[in-house]
Amino acid sequence: SEDVVASLARWGKQSIYGKALFAQVAEWKALDKYTVEMKLKEKSAIVLISLAVPNNFGAIYPKEVAEKFAPEVKATEYIGTGPFKLAEWKPDQYIRMVRFDEYKSRNEAPNGYGGGKTAYLDEVRFQPVPEVATRVAQVETGELDFADDLNLDAYDRLKKSSNLRPIVSKPYYWLVAVLNKKEGLMTNQKLRQAWQAAIDIEPIMKNVAGGRAEFYRMDASLAMAEIVSWHTKLSGLPWNEHNKAKVQKLLQEAGYKKEPIRFMTTQEYKWMYDFALLTKQQLEDLGFNIDLQVVDWATLVKRRNNPKEYDAFTTGIGAFYDPTHAVFLTATWPGWTTDEDIQKLQGELARETDPKKRMALWEQQTKQFYEKVPVIRYGDLFGLRAIRNTTKGFNEKTERIRFYNVWVEK
Repeated sequence: SEDVVASLARWGKQSIYGKALFAQVAEWKALDKYTVEMKLKEKSAIVLISLAVPNNFGAIYPKEVAEKFAPEVKATEYIGTGPFKLAEWKPDQYIRMVRFDEYKSRNEAPNGYGGGKTAYLDEVRFQPVPEVATRVAQVETGELDFADDLNLDAYDRLKKSSNLRPIVSKPYYWLVAVLNKKEGLMTNQKLRQAWQAAIDIEPIMKNVAGGRAEFYRMDASLAMAEIVSWHTKLSGLPWNEHNKAKVQKLLQEAGYKKEPIRFMTTQEYKWMYDFALLTKQQLEDLGFNIDLQVVDWATLVKRRNNPKEYDAFTTGIGAFYDPTHAVFLTATWPGWTTDEDIQKLQGELARETDPKKRMALWEQQTKQFYEKVPVIRYGDLFGLRAIRNTTKGFNEKTERIRFYNVWVEK
């Protein structure tokens, strides 16, 4: 219990999800060796889902490790609780994980990211292969058992192989231009609305998806269709309007005088660069001046935390499992959504426990999103993975890759 208390206390100061949850926590302590107690300040709808999220999650470290690294410092001692343990890490070469024989699995059947987790494999080796074409070739030859984030134009080729199968990864991301609302041009709501009104989303998505309909979806819901509990079907939203007259009116009301809008992207993710380039063309056709800044991904991630460095940047929004976990609606994520009305509804969603009332609040927040325009929501893009036929037991339905319950037939 002391490991759990120390680990989640650190997580509550570090993670977006942890911060939201611990804002509601009055007391957090160990009662005995195997029992912890969390007392809340008020009713909460987000305790279990916040503890269950598969990314940015509340991992349990030994107490001495959790307390050794301050919340703002990245931990460099990797001792966790999973079915595999870190054996070796050679930067830019591989990360080698080996079975943790003392791991005790839950007794239930596997269920998404939960349930039973059996480590059939002796070893899992994660190998960074920067060139996409090389990744495709290596999974074809059997040098890799699994390959991720492949270019969509490899799909037909992979489908023809008798030794592997391609996986269309859903959910993957919805494409997003994140707008800097702390400083600079995009603090102007009218200018943000003009960007939203300008874009013609389907040709952008079609291009990014390599012309293949199976790799993109047109959808205005903030939660993807696969997240059934929170997927909305509201009509009349100002999404995908490409309305020239509305854009001109909003640009005039914004007082925009063709100042350059600094839009950061990267070629390390081809889909990011492609949608940024097409966005620049569409916006400039309607009177915007876009300064497209192409940098490596590490630079983009660093610069997006500095409000003086940019006006917009590209990324993708993955699956989130509760409305309070939509990072683009938080004040702490780059882009900084500090709007009081948005934060008020987020607070109400965190406190309301009735599912029907929560859905009504989420629909209200979706309409509010399209009025306030904290970010620009494009369409849904699906990913491409490939797996050898000899690799068995892999769960294709989870966004995050997991190799427990997986084995390889020789």
